[in-house]
Amino acid sequence: KDRDKKVTNFKSLSIKNLFFKHEDSEINTLSDINIKLNKNESLAIVGPVGAGKSTLLDLISGEIDSTEGDIKINFSTNSECDEVYSAAI
Repeated sequence: KDRDKKVTNFKSLSIKNLFFKHEDSEINTLSDINIKLNKNESLAIVGPVGAGKSTLLDLISGEIDSTEGDIKINFSTNSECDEVYSAAI
């Protein structure tokens, strides 16, 4: 994957029934995450250390693949996108 590309015309981010488990773990790091974010909307991702905040951002940016569920940027899944959305956090 080309990680340097950016979505220049962001319209929406949709996360549906997202689960993630690290290979060396028996417990899900993220379970049943559902988010809908449209252009000009904001979302705060907060939680204690180890809650999965960075993992969620890695999933959105395409750095890692989910165990289950869909992440869509401008109505296309990460694997279907010509461009991978990356945000400066």
